[in-house]
Amino acid sequence: MKTRTLILFWMALVLTALVSGGVMLRLLGHEEQRLALAWQESAREQGQWLADTVCLLVQQVEDELSGVLAQMPPENLPASLQALERAHPLVRNVFLVRGKETLLPDSSDALTREEGDFLVRYDALLKGTIPWQKPTKESDEGYMARRTRRGLLESFSRAKTKEASAFSADGASAHWLPWFYDEHLYLLGYVVADDEQLIYGVELEWTAVLSRIIPLIEQDGQGRYAFALEDGRGEVVHRTGAPGDVTGRAATVAVPVGDELPHWRIKVYDSERSFIPGAGVTRVVGWIMVVVLMAAIVGCGSLLFWLARRHMLDAQRKTGFVSNVSHELKTPLTTIRMYAEMLGEGRITDEEKKQTYLAVIIEQSQRLTRLVNNVLDFSRLEQRRKKYNLEPLDIADEVKTLLEEQRPRLEQAGMALKVDLPDASVPRTMDRDVLQQALLNLIDNAIKYAGEGGELLVAWRPYGALAVCDRGPGIPEGQRERVFQSFQRLDDSLTARQAGCGLGLSIARQLLRDLGGGLLYEPRTGGGACFVIVLPREAVS
Repeated sequence: MKTRTLILFWMALVLTALVSGGVMLRLLGHEEQRLALAWQESAREQGQWLADTVCLLVQQVEDELSGVLAQMPPENLPASLQALERAHPLVRNVFLVRGKETLLPDSSDALTREEGDFLVRYDALLKGTIPWQKPTKESDEGYMARRTRRGLLESFSRAKTKEASAFSADGASAHWLPWFYDEHLYLLGYVVADDEQLIYGVELEWTAVLSRIIPLIEQDGQGRYAFALEDGRGEVVHRTGAPGDVTGRAATVAVPVGDELPHWRIKVYDSERSFIPGAGVTRVVGWIMVVVLMAAIVGCGSLLFWLARRHMLDAQRKTGFVSNVSHELKTPLTTIRMYAEMLGEGRITDEEKKQTYLAVIIEQSQRLTRLVNNVLDFSRLEQRRKKYNLEPLDIADEVKTLLEEQRPRLEQAGMALKVDLPDASVPRTMDRDVLQQALLNLIDNAIKYAGEGGELLVAWRPYGALAVCDRGPGIPEGQRERVFQSFQRLDDSLTARQAGCGLGLSIARQLLRDLGGGLLYEPRTGGGACFVIVLPREAVS
């Protein structure tokens, strides 16, 4: 599978995740809107129920006083009205008008402050500037019909039985007038006699009326809603809950109370401070689901992309490894076969040439052995089946012996060998094959890539390490860890001219690490590369 195909596949997964996430968010938005509308409608119904209840309660108060007014005996109205004012808690003031003359309150007597305010408040009405309206039975019947709107409480059913009492035997009837003065609402109930010259009535006492309204609001405000009753000026007459519960918050809905209290409103608030019940949880859960879905799709796509690319790179590396190993094995085998055939056919009679040919055969056999060992060690390390033979060794003596064996190879490659090892023994518990293989891999690399430098230095470091240094081109800074990875070779003209499979340094480092040591790279002062073999610290006593 090509890289472009993998990228297109991954982009398709990402696009699918984005589209799916967008669809889910859109559905979530529609669901929130539906919940918002449902919640608002529910709040409106609750507000309307409370508004109807308040309106009916005011109507009940009006009916109660209307019956009293309509049944008053006309013979002694002033005394009856004054007695009603003193006895009835719902009556604030009483009045009696004949023509344009105000009989009660009687301005000829000393007026109380309340009576004076009353005369000022209703001056235009009492003096006939604004005419009194006499209701008919037909209009009252329509007025009463409005009282039966939905939400009629069973507790007010008795009020309907008293509606007939609003009409006296001689046809007089009580009428209620909402009156605004100084931005305040007052309710005035009056009866117009048959001769239309005699008008008498009462003004409602708001404190007594509110004392009946407030318990209703408190009772309905015990649930998930909070209510506020506002007058025509927008001032709160009463609200449920603590004063700060709804202060500064926008109401969910506002419902007018009705004709009984013009311009008054019931405002409904969400008592839990969330516009939609559970909307916050729904929104959070929805976002979490969208994020999890997108993360899962993108994550799975990325994982598949990474695995596919890894398998592709592994396949390429293995193909290159097989090709390189085949080439590496073919070269010494061809050389061995050619010299062995020449010796076997007896065409070489010169003893010196025979020895030279035998030396070449031995050298190529050793090279072939190192190649095979590298491949076998790589396989064992990958499968974690590598076994080590630890034994007491004199590191200095082992290294000197190996370097003397490799000196002819180095000289043939044009490299001078310099050895800086201690004369005293360096005891370590070590696997001889690991030490030799690590050194041979480093020497092979130096011959391949740093032969033009003309020098190879093997020196002892005081902290217990061997440094194998050359005067070659060195390794760029960004590639100094990459060279220790399996199948990795520097992608430049230097490595391109040399055959190899990119396993030597990786195998050497892993073998040394398994024994408690390591293999490091250091740039050499003055140019070149240094590979440092860190030996295990355990010494043999």
